[in-house]
Amino acid sequence: KTTRSAWFLASIRRFRETKGLLRYRLHQMMRFSGDLNSVFFYKTGIDRKKFYRYDHHFCHMSHAYYLSGFTSAAGLCIDMLGDGCSTTGWIGEGSTIKKILEIKFPHSLGVLYNRFTQYLGFKTFDEYKVMGLAAYGQPTYLEKFKKLICLNEAGYRLNLEYFDPLKGYYLSDAFYREFGPPLKKCHKVEETAANIACSMQ
Repeated sequence: KTTRSAWFLASIRRFRETKGLLRYRLHQMMRFSGDLNSVFFYKTGIDRKKFYRYDHHFCHMSHAYYLSGFTSAAGLCIDMLGDGCSTTGWIGEGSTIKKILEIKFPHSLGVLYNRFTQYLGFKTFDEYKVMGLAAYGQPTYLEKFKKLICLNEAGYRLNLEYFDPLKGYYLSDAFYREFGPPLKKCHKVEETAANIACSMQ
């Protein structure tokens, strides 16, 4: 009975956390819509009929392809998140661009890189520092990293055991058991941090 009660209470707690996360996501979406209406349509006087919405990754590919000078090309867009996707593949032929690959959030190499950037004591947008740090290390954590990413026919998936969906896909308790507590930011190259960065890179 005690075990079932504990399970029941834990389930209620997780449900509340899930409901809170969904409410937050919905609020963010509604806020964006409200800002769009007030800024673009009300304050600037732009006609709604002249406003078009384009897919995030399509814009990346369009910018690269149409300015490249090529009449045909393949493109791969990889980031943390854009309109629900984290990785997309494209084929450009003449004036046409077609999507041929799509990996949805939260399965994201950008999420992986961002979370490790913070784990190593840096901040979001410091990813370039982690890339530089990788050059000073050895891939001694490579086998552990193989547990974080699962390759499949579609491309890859993150092992969500290590990323908590109820906390914005930040690192989970299982991750810390595998890699240890977060590292503190330092102003010199530390071997452990460099080896982790190298293994991820």
